[in-house]
Amino acid sequence: MLSFWFIFGLGVNEILVSVCLLFLSDCYFSC
Repeated sequence: MLSFWFIFGLGVNEILVSVCLLFLSDCYFSC
């Protein structure tokens, strides 16, 4: 069960990083 939450946390963290990078790159090209 702990490993599940660990993997889930890693996945969420990866998604958040991807969204942040997309947002930053979008703002960079827009601004």
